[in-house]
Amino acid sequence: MSRAWGLIVLAVLFSGCEKEEDGPLDVDTVVDHAYFMPSFAPVVPWLLALDPGPGHWPDVGAVDCAVLDSISGDTTDFPNSGPVTMYLRYPPGGCMALDGRSREGTLVVRLDERTTVTDGEFTITCEDHRFGSLRARFRLHGTTLDSTRWVVMLDSSALFSSGAWSPRSSGTLVYELSDKGLPSVAGDEVFTLEHDLLGSDRMGRSFHAFTVQPLGLLSGCGWLDSGLERIEPDQLSSRDLDHGSGACDGQATILVEGQEIGLTIP
Repeated sequence: MSRAWGLIVLAVLFSGCEKEEDGPLDVDTVVDHAYFMPSFAPVVPWLLALDPGPGHWPDVGAVDCAVLDSISGDTTDFPNSGPVTMYLRYPPGGCMALDGRSREGTLVVRLDERTTVTDGEFTITCEDHRFGSLRARFRLHGTTLDSTRWVVMLDSSALFSSGAWSPRSSGTLVYELSDKGLPSVAGDEVFTLEHDLLGSDRMGRSFHAFTVQPLGLLSGCGWLDSGLERIEPDQLSSRDLDHGSGACDGQATILVEGQEIGLTIP
């Protein structure tokens, strides 16, 4: 190979390397993950705030704007007589939910035991849930570890994007009640959240997302308000998502290869 051809080949290879180095600035996967989390992450604190069970079944309206359409199962002798299923609905056009977000659509909650009883199980299923300007579907299966901790499996989830349902994440979430707040104030409870999720973004790129620092979640706030997540998109370097230090404002920072990119989560 002549010196001239060698230089041309090196130039092409160097150009290709530069193009690959532009890749870390691609933050679409992080944005998709960040936008989707508020669809389901506040739902478990919402259920715990409702504290469903004998004496509490019809009290949804006192805590949240959702309507209890119906209940199946024996509510009087629960849990001895078996599980109870609650069919809840946020009205057409949406209403301001406990977490301060506009929500619309149905939620089906099945309880095998009170949410505060160790080893009690519950499921939350949603087929088409609108939160703000976005639409999601998901299924959560939770188990009470003790009076302050719950492990939840995100069995399946999807976001409505470009006229179709786009699969998102599945995996494990662990909630811990760190501050009960004022008993007389619904939505005053403070939780920490840790997760380990696998998913894909709207373009089909797979990713792994997990907590580096526990995430802060107030049951009266529709966003994660603190903590750090790491997102590892397929064939790209890892990105960190910093949720700040306690402000309920949807402001976060994406950290990529030493650069910081501000993100407002709707």
